[in-house]
Amino acid sequence: MDKCLECNEINIGKKFKENIFIRLNSDLVIGNIYRSPNSNVENNNELCSLIQELSEKFSNFIVVGDFNFGDINWKSWCSTHNSGSSYKFVNVLR
Repeated sequence: MDKCLECNEINIGKKFKENIFIRLNSDLVIGNIYRSPNSNVENNNELCSLIQELSEKFSNFIVVGDFNFGDINWKSWCSTHNSGSSYKFVNVLR
């Protein structure tokens, strides 16, 4: 039995540019994101909007990348700050 893997690039979000997403066999979306450590607040907000849009449009997705939030404890999914971009980002992921 032949098994084919269909793959198409899809565009999610319009303002946060450092990303690429592909859809595999119309049921899984995989994305890669890069966020500069010098990212400004507006760009950080666009990243959060991108993640939010992704979660609203697709039920099966994987996102990997270099988010450069040094104050996030990735094991506990907590930010060392109770406000700011990293705090907002962690809460979008939850």
